[in-house]
Amino acid sequence: MKEDQNAPLFPDSLGEAQKNLLQSMFFPPPASEDASPEEGFLTLEQMEKALEQAVESLSEQESAHPCKARMKRFCILLSGVPALLEGYFPDTLAVLEDTPAARERVRRSLAARWGITTRQELLDGIGQLILSGDRAKYEAYASVGWEGQLFGAQMDEESRANAVYGFAFARQFAGRMDAGQMLGWDLAWATTVIRQGCFLELICPQEAEEFLLVLAEELTEAFHSWRAFGRSCLFGGLFCAYQRGGEAEAFRCFQQIDGALRALLDQDEGPWYCTPWLPQLPPDDPESR
Repeated sequence: MKEDQNAPLFPDSLGEAQKNLLQSMFFPPPASEDASPEEGFLTLEQMEKALEQAVESLSEQESAHPCKARMKRFCILLSGVPALLEGYFPDTLAVLEDTPAARERVRRSLAARWGITTRQELLDGIGQLILSGDRAKYEAYASVGWEGQLFGAQMDEESRANAVYGFAFARQFAGRMDAGQMLGWDLAWATTVIRQGCFLELICPQEAEEFLLVLAEELTEAFHSWRAFGRSCLFGGLFCAYQRGGEAEAFRCFQQIDGALRALLDQDEGPWYCTPWLPQLPPDDPESR
């Protein structure tokens, strides 16, 4: 199926400031011929500093009292970073306008990234992200004394390289960033997978909203602000990128997620900025349902 060549590059629901930021994320100006290698690479030492500084310049409104109207939008916005990376609407249950081309695009994404093609695979995938996700990989790397302990007899060269990168990343952040700091990243993807599954009618909207509420309750217990949640998304993204391709891949990932965070917390029209973080949700408060 051919994609519509005239389709907008980014969703129309994004404001101009967000679109400009995303344009710079995905289509940066070409590097000059005399550009130094450091401009396209992010070392582990640089990464640690960049992670700490990335959200310091961003601002957000004070937390708001949870109510039904805020809660629904808030739950959807928890997928904000993956949604923008995928080119989806960040603030509606439907990830895209419902067209055959859009459905095919989402179907391919679910299958390629998660191996999800059926309802049961969707439910299993959501469960895996909630229970372990990339946190389990990080813990595995952090639990060994040297990378050779990660090598299996049947591992190919690419898998061995991934293990070496993953071990180096875990060692760099050992004692300062545990696997729990990656929870936001895993659950942001879980919310995105829920929205994708709903879009493809693998689950109904009511099921999707119930799943999203469960994740929101866990995330508001673990994080106190959009910035803290966004930092977790950045940490998880950098781990996956560095494990996959080292310094060059980490540099590209940092640009994209940092750009997404700036779009989401843009003070004029960023959807995270316009929807304050909700404090921990009291499970027995009827006003939060």
